[in-house]
Amino acid sequence: MRVASSCSVNWIYRSIMSSTYNGMPQLASQFGDSKDSSSSRQAMISQILSSKALHSWIYPQSTLPPAVISVLTSSATEGDFLRKRQLAWDDSFRSLYYMLRKNICNIFYVCTSQFVVMFTGSDGSGHTKHLCNAYISQSTRGLRSLLREHDVCFSMPLCHSKVEQVTTEDLVELSEIEKQNLGQTRRLSSLSDVDNSPQSLLAFCGNKNVNGLYDFLLNYRSSLTFLSGVDVPVMYSPVPFQNAALSSPEVGAVNL
Repeated sequence: MRVASSCSVNWIYRSIMSSTYNGMPQLASQFGDSKDSSSSRQAMISQILSSKALHSWIYPQSTLPPAVISVLTSSATEGDFLRKRQLAWDDSFRSLYYMLRKNICNIFYVCTSQFVVMFTGSDGSGHTKHLCNAYISQSTRGLRSLLREHDVCFSMPLCHSKVEQVTTEDLVELSEIEKQNLGQTRRLSSLSDVDNSPQSLLAFCGNKNVNGLYDFLLNYRSSLTFLSGVDVPVMYSPVPFQNAALSSPEVGAVNL
C-alpha cells in the first residue's frame, strides 16, 4: 500500500514501532489524567485505533523455504516437526473459522502461493442468523474441478464466459491427447484466458458453501498439487487466534 499525504506521515511509523516494542496500547492506561482536553483525548484515541488497525495476527510467523521443507521431509526425525506444524496449522484454521461463525472475527485471510482466500462474516439485515461468505482471488480449471468433486458450490461473478464443466479425469485425458499432438482438441481462448486471472475469482456465498470450502482446505488440502513440497499457507486476522503472533507492517518513508 502506498500512502500520499501533504503532511508528514512519520507518526504512523512511530506508532507502529511504539506498539511493537511496548505491546498494543490500552485505552484505559492512556487517559487517567482528567486534565487532558477532550480534543487531545480524541486525537490520542484516533492514533491508538489507527495503530491497532495497522497490526495483524499471523500464523505461521515465518515461512520455511522449499529447500528446508525438502530436507525436513527426507529426515524421519525432522519429519515429525512438519507433522506437528501441520497439526498446529489445522488447529489455528479451526480456531479462526469457529471465531468467524461465532461473529468474534469478521474477516481473515489464508494465503497460498497460488491464491488468497478471504473469509468474511456479516449479519444479514433483518436476520438474526450470522451469514458468512468466502472468496478465492484466482482459480484454475483443476481447482474448480476438485471443488466440484467435493460438492463445494461456488460462482464466478467476474467471469462473463461459459465455464467448462470438467472433472479431474477429463483434464488428465485432455493432457494426454495434447502430449500426443493428435490435433483433436482445441482450447477455447475465452476459457483458457480465465485461469489465474481476475475473472477466475470464486465466490462462496452462505454458510453451507463456506463450510464446504473450509472442509476442503482443512481435510483435502493435499489434493492441491502446488502445495506439495511447500510450507503451510499463511493466515492473517485482525484479532488473536490460536498459535498466532502479532505482526506489524514494514514502513518505509519517502520524502517528495
